[in-house]
Amino acid sequence: MPEVTSVSEFPVDPTLTEALAQQKAVDLLSEALGASPHELSLVLGDQWNGDPLDPRLVGACIFGSDNPDDPQRLLIDYLVVGQTRPPTDYLVDFARGWSELGWEVRTNPANRAIIQAISPDHFMLTASVATNGDTAFTIASQCFPGTNRNGAPPLPETIPHP
Repeated sequence: MPEVTSVSEFPVDPTLTEALAQQKAVDLLSEALGASPHELSLVLGDQWNGDPLDPRLVGACIFGSDNPDDPQRLLIDYLVVGQTRPPTDYLVDFARGWSELGWEVRTNPANRAIIQAISPDHFMLTASVATNGDTAFTIASQCFPGTNRNGAPPLPETIPHP
C-alpha cells in the first residue's frame, strides 16, 4: 500500500495562486449557497462550537511539511445562518443541491453531521453541524505551489443567498 503523503488526492495546480484560490473558493461558496434553501446565508465567524475559529488558513499540502515553498492549500470557514429547521435537516438539501451542480457528494454513515462535495475543479466543500448546532461550510482549495503565495484581499464578511 502506498504511503499517504498529501492532504489532497488531486495534483498541484501550477497556475493557481493564493489570491485565485480565494476568489474561486468564494465563488464556489456562493454557488453552493445558491443550490441550498433560500433562507440561508454565510457569515465569517470567530467561534465554532464554543471554540475560537480562524476563518482563513493557508497550510501545507504535504503531511509534516513546514517548508513554505512546498505546495499549499487555502482553507476558508463560513458559518451558515438563517436556519428555520434543525441544522442537520439541511444536510440532505445540501447534498441534493451540490449533486445537481455536478459535484461529487460524499457522506459518512458513521457521522451524519458532515457531508462533503468535490467540485469539478477539485475544491472540497464540507458542511458540518457541531454539537451546539453551529453549522459551517469549510472549503479547501486545490493545492498550489508554495511560491504562488501572493496574499489575497480580505474575505467578504457575508455571502448572501444569490
